[in-house]
Amino acid sequence: MVLSRTEYRNLDATGLAELIRNGEVCAREAMDAALTEIGKQNPN
Repeated sequence: MVLSRTEYRNLDATGLAELIRNGEVCAREAMDAALTEIGKQNPN
C-alpha cells in the first residue's frame, strides 16, 4: 500500500503506527508521505 495524500491526512499518529505495525506500509513510505505533505504545505 502506498499512502495517498488524502489517506495520510486522514490518519492520526496512532492510525499511522498501526499501519506500520501491521506491515500495511513501511516506515519509509510513512516518512515519504510526511515529507510530501510538508512540501505541499510549505513550498519554500
